[in-house]
Amino acid sequence: MPISTVVTSMKNEAPYIIEWVAYHRALGFDRVVVLANDCTDGTHEMLLRLHEMGAITYYENEVPVGAKPHSRALKIANLTPEVNSADFVMVLDADEFLVVKPAPHTLDVLLDVMNDRSADMMVIPWRLFGSGYNIEFEDRPVVQRFKQSMDVSNLPKVGVKTLFRQADNLRLAIHFPKPLMKGGVPISSPAKESWIDAGGQPLVQKTLTWNGGRQTIHRDFAEVAHYMIKSLDEYLLKIFRGDGLTNSSRHGIDYWRKADHNEVSDLVVAENLAGFEQERDRLFADPLLAYLHRQSIAARFEKLEKTLENQNVQHLRSILMKSTAGELNQDDIHRSRDLVTRISPAVSVEKLIDGDIPHSTLLSIADAGLADSTEISGRMFKQTGLNNAMFWPEKIFGKRPITNLVEGLKQAQQHGWGANLGVRWIHNYMRAAPKQGWPLDEEILVVLTRDDDQILSGYPAHIAQTKAKYVQKSQGGLPPLRQVLTGSETPAEVEVLIAEGKMNDPRLRLKRFLADHPQAIELNLDRPNNISEALRTIETRGPSGPLAAKLLRESLAVDLPEPDAAFLTDTDTEQRTDADPDNATPQHATTQLEAEQALGGNPAPDVREADTPARSLQIGILTLPMNRNYGGNLQAFALMRVLRDLGHCPVLLNRRQGSKDPSTSLDNPEPAANIPLYPDRIGLGKKVQNRIFVEKYMTPISREFHSSSALGSQIGEYGLEAVIVGSDQVWRPKYARGLLRDFFLGFLDEGDRDIRRIAYAASFGSETDEYKPDEKAFATPLLQLFDAVSVREDSAVDLCRNMFGVKAEHVLDPTLLLSKKDYATLLAESQRSSEGGHLLTYVLDATPDKLDVINRISNALSIEPRTTSGQSFVSADPLKAEGGDKSVEAWLASFHNASFVVTDSFHGVAFSIIFNRPFVAYGNAKRGLARFQSLLKAVGLEDRIVVDSDEVDLDSLLRPIDWEAVNGRLDALRSRSFQFLTDALDGQPNGSGGKSGIADARPKPTSLPPVSNVTEMASTAPELDADNHPLNVLCTGCGVCVSESCGTLKMVWTQDGFLEPRATKDKVPAEAIRVCPFNPAPEKLVEDEDALAKICLPDADKFDLRLGRFVGTYVGYSTAFRPTSSSGGVATYVFDQLLRRGEVDHLFVVRKASDGQYSYRIFDASENIETTSKTRYIPVSMDQLFSTIETIEGRVAVSAVSCFVKAIRLKQHYHPELKDKIPFVTGIICGGLKSRFYTDFLAQSAGIEGAYHDAEYRLKNPESLSSDYSFAAMDTNGRERRVRMQKLGDMWGTGLFKSRACDFCTDVMTELADISLGDAWLPEYKQDGMGNSVIVTRTPLAEEIIQHGIRTGELEASDVSPNTAARTQNGGFNHKQKAVKFRLLTESLTGSRAIPFVRARIQSDTTIAEIFVQMMREQSRAKSLRMWHQTGDHQEFLRRMRQTLRRLKAVTAARKHSEEVETAGLAALESPLGKTPVGTQPEAIRPLLRWVKKLLREGRINAEVLRAAYPKLSTFTERANLTERN
Repeated sequence: MPISTVVTSMKNEAPYIIEWVAYHRALGFDRVVVLANDCTDGTHEMLLRLHEMGAITYYENEVPVGAKPHSRALKIANLTPEVNSADFVMVLDADEFLVVKPAPHTLDVLLDVMNDRSADMMVIPWRLFGSGYNIEFEDRPVVQRFKQSMDVSNLPKVGVKTLFRQADNLRLAIHFPKPLMKGGVPISSPAKESWIDAGGQPLVQKTLTWNGGRQTIHRDFAEVAHYMIKSLDEYLLKIFRGDGLTNSSRHGIDYWRKADHNEVSDLVVAENLAGFEQERDRLFADPLLAYLHRQSIAARFEKLEKTLENQNVQHLRSILMKSTAGELNQDDIHRSRDLVTRISPAVSVEKLIDGDIPHSTLLSIADAGLADSTEISGRMFKQTGLNNAMFWPEKIFGKRPITNLVEGLKQAQQHGWGANLGVRWIHNYMRAAPKQGWPLDEEILVVLTRDDDQILSGYPAHIAQTKAKYVQKSQGGLPPLRQVLTGSETPAEVEVLIAEGKMNDPRLRLKRFLADHPQAIELNLDRPNNISEALRTIETRGPSGPLAAKLLRESLAVDLPEPDAAFLTDTDTEQRTDADPDNATPQHATTQLEAEQALGGNPAPDVREADTPARSLQIGILTLPMNRNYGGNLQAFALMRVLRDLGHCPVLLNRRQGSKDPSTSLDNPEPAANIPLYPDRIGLGKKVQNRIFVEKYMTPISREFHSSSALGSQIGEYGLEAVIVGSDQVWRPKYARGLLRDFFLGFLDEGDRDIRRIAYAASFGSETDEYKPDEKAFATPLLQLFDAVSVREDSAVDLCRNMFGVKAEHVLDPTLLLSKKDYATLLAESQRSSEGGHLLTYVLDATPDKLDVINRISNALSIEPRTTSGQSFVSADPLKAEGGDKSVEAWLASFHNASFVVTDSFHGVAFSIIFNRPFVAYGNAKRGLARFQSLLKAVGLEDRIVVDSDEVDLDSLLRPIDWEAVNGRLDALRSRSFQFLTDALDGQPNGSGGKSGIADARPKPTSLPPVSNVTEMASTAPELDADNHPLNVLCTGCGVCVSESCGTLKMVWTQDGFLEPRATKDKVPAEAIRVCPFNPAPEKLVEDEDALAKICLPDADKFDLRLGRFVGTYVGYSTAFRPTSSSGGVATYVFDQLLRRGEVDHLFVVRKASDGQYSYRIFDASENIETTSKTRYIPVSMDQLFSTIETIEGRVAVSAVSCFVKAIRLKQHYHPELKDKIPFVTGIICGGLKSRFYTDFLAQSAGIEGAYHDAEYRLKNPESLSSDYSFAAMDTNGRERRVRMQKLGDMWGTGLFKSRACDFCTDVMTELADISLGDAWLPEYKQDGMGNSVIVTRTPLAEEIIQHGIRTGELEASDVSPNTAARTQNGGFNHKQKAVKFRLLTESLTGSRAIPFVRARIQSDTTIAEIFVQMMREQSRAKSLRMWHQTGDHQEFLRRMRQTLRRLKAVTAARKHSEEVETAGLAALESPLGKTPVGTQPEAIRPLLRWVKKLLREGRINAEVLRAAYPKLSTFTERANLTERN
């Protein structure tokens, strides 16, 4: 009988498990394999019980960060015996039930059909079952509750599943099996499989897709009942749950409508299968399983009750009910999408990575098809390894960009770096563009080019050499390049091929790519001067910029000019940073700074920069030749790793024993010239598994040197500044043999003192003198030339002194300098998570005595002895025994996972200590006891040595080890060892310079300087230039006061880049302030927007608290003007209509002047209306408006933001004649006034150095979202430069470059304009990259213009509810109106200017959480203006702002825990000098509270402001002011 297996994966499906298992067991599957991940509802416990009962086989699916749970589950299932030994296999989801239609409705029917037709695969279609109008969740089987499904009479296109014959060359996949691949090709040539559908009809496998593709899938014999949504309430829970493939924000109205099929009831699954209920009852008969099921049901009802308390969920529920009833309208659809976005659980980078997230930079390198690109990419690969950066070819990176970036960030975290750099190499310009959600702060895009003639000359060679797959594929209908080019063509021949249309011109492709990616930095290898300048630019690109430039510099192998002395060196940069207390950064986080780190404050810097010595040294490492010896390989690996962490560049000097073939010797310099300085290979045989580890982790590796003369003659080519001998038994003559002289650096010229000679942890291997007289004779003078000497054993200190007259220091073996975590990163996840539970035996010399010790310990512990390769222990040499995994990683994993270790190896002891594994060290007198004794004595474990089994005291050996004490001693030894290395490389005599105290293992962190020159949060006013505002008001520079000043005021630029009035005479008329929109004491009749609206908008018959007075509300766009506008083009349309209708004769709008700059200008009907389009984010003033309209005939329409509109209305109130002169005002909804330096910042971000013109702030991307727009400007060469705004991050919510006055403008919707226009920032409208406008009409004329446009089709717009119109500006309401009371109080108590009058109805008490956000946002705003004033450089600006922006992000995130912040914040604010119990503070807000209390203690929060803004602080006494600054 054939064996059949069904496989499923799930997450949180507890209520449905028993039903699904019982059904498929009753159907006839012999084996049920279930995998589950991240379950919290009892699923895991129920599956364990079913596994114990023998009903299923359960495997827990531990999903790595960035991996897809479902795909991961299938990979695990591929390896299970239940799948591998089956004859037939099927993959189903937990909401899918296989239905066999012919009697007796069991699996055998389908297997018979397949056998009759000799079929290997049967493709079975879904049948989608709808809600069946069920609203509530019930504890009854799904197959009984839902009986209505889709109509399948026309064989619709739906998803498919496959029942297939298992084969060794297949792997499981969701819809049908796929061939097992290796290196991109199937592991074996698959037999021709026979495919049929569920009607027995043959299928063509090549054209099959997930839903059958173009082929019709019949369903005579079987279907898969797919219950995608179940009841309405169950579907709502699905939104909150997430699923096995992605986060569940995809679930919403659209998903529901596609799945809610209730057309027919011709297939009732429960009635189709006899035996289902009996099997279900049998499983329920188990008391524990039944109990677990009941628990899960109760928990599901409880969760549902809590979920339905959410008003958004209730609203969504009502919309879904309308959908099922067929009563849905377009507004419902839009609203439901917004609701799902709100209530769906989001996945953030913080959830992918624990702790502080380092700064993430991606260096993306494309090349123009250069002949030497393969060599350059190879050098880049090696350099990234040397500098602790990650490297990916684009084909690897592009498949899983988030996972790859996260892996890099985790590596940075493990090393305590504040930044991480990843490098990807792009072939054929095929680049995965960074997307929202990538854990990426910055991409540096570089293109390697040459002059045009050189590109054409080298292109054929590139095509012939590259391993990239694209050269073998057709390109846009052209033949594959590998068929067109052989590699030997001349440039003229290539030109002919291009002209004949046989290939694309690589020069034009380059130009197109550069035009499409203006942010790309071009490195022309034929122009070194330009490269040098470009690398300087790259060096300024964030914390990883210097490293990116270094990698490029060392990989390009181009002779570059010396840097300009005026250019900042690394030291200069450090000095500049230290000089700015605002940006002083400790090298490592300390407990006092945890709060700031957690808030994204002072980030831990990259060890590669912050911990670098005075300068980075090129260091040669000379040790025993690499071979099968694990300890020898790992000590060299560890030393290289440590040196890299200290900022140096080590290279492994590949000294081998005598050459086997004289022709390969490097003694002859001629053949040496043809051998790369840094070959790809170490020179070990292919059967030596250690080779892979060495070549992966220990690059760069020098050429092979088979003699001292070869080493001596070639060593100068490596530019070494130091050579380190060690570790291992390099000074033991019988091991060193013919290399002994080299291990005393005899190959170096004795007169050459430019190369530092250092011995690190060199070992004699014995406590006795094993040297012959002649060996001692040459070694003594050579060792006395060393700059610093350290040895691995304490006995070796005496040997150095007594034998050679040299002082040596005792240090640790390099392997012990790294931690368990460092080694764990080398292991695969399966190796790290293995339970082990074995007695590890690493015995190099097996003797009966040692076997006796092993057997006694094995029996005492009842665990099996195994070798490091995973095999059962025998007396054979573990290094030579056949079989098992002999990789270095497997060797490490054996220690990592062992329960107990028996070893006679020094490094076996070392790694037992590193991994804290109990061990016995069998003293190997033959190999040298001193090594063991020295190490074990140092860490207090001398009692672990055994030299004779008769002396073994098992009770003593099996006693637990005090690992805390051992690790403490080891840390002290590490500190001293690191100190020796750093001093030796810095030139200190004998390494330590006679120091004996314990130093930190890494250079000590500097202390954080006291805060100074920082905006004192809410306790100081914004900085102004010396010439103060003559009206003493907050100001956005509208300039209307100038028209009231009788010539005593003029508009000038402030040092922060804003326009404000300044007095030209001593006395300014009092009337000037009455037209100010921020007037602190306005007349009652016009005191606020509500009062003014009654006067100027008498015909607006509707009112909304958020919109103000209005007539109609719409969303849409102008069909004619949208393409040339920033958003929907409605403003341009309205102006065009006003002119055409004769309602106005002129427009007063912001326009571009002949010099490419912007200001308010008059426009009339004779000009091109499209020149009035587009948004401008730059300060402008209307100071010329009223003087201008006095000199022209006719009426004028004005376009303005809310505060400017208010000023116009005030002017019209006091000068009524202006109501006729300015009959129409278009209000542009504004997110805040930006400084003019904001445009400078954008221009630099786009790659412009120096002057620019024709700035365009909103260049749309029709293929993306409306929020995905770009800034562009022209440089002095007339070249347009662009930058995507999403790349720059949040420019609005953070307050960057914003005017302080904007924090007191509460008019979000331009409530006083005739018509209000803005972007429709709702998900349903943002999908349209061309943009949509929200439209609020407030006068009959405005309403008529919009209605006319809709009637004629000139406007593609529809009316929306006032609520929808307001929601388009939710961000504006949050920023302008929320917490305005707190901002007013802050300004009144601490500001230097009068506060404006603000509507009382908008002022409300706020929460502590919101107060904290306001404080941080103000710091961000004020600091951005100060930092730009200080730097004027966009990269340096971002670097200095990064800490503040991260802190703001963290504070904003903590606001989601408002209730917890309220409780804990109150306690913190009322006792700033005391400690709040940790248990009372939710973990998410602890960093925030620590930070706030720190500000209180330092007096950087004004207690009086907090008391006034937050009445609950009634007991907030003078304790809060004890330490306030005077």
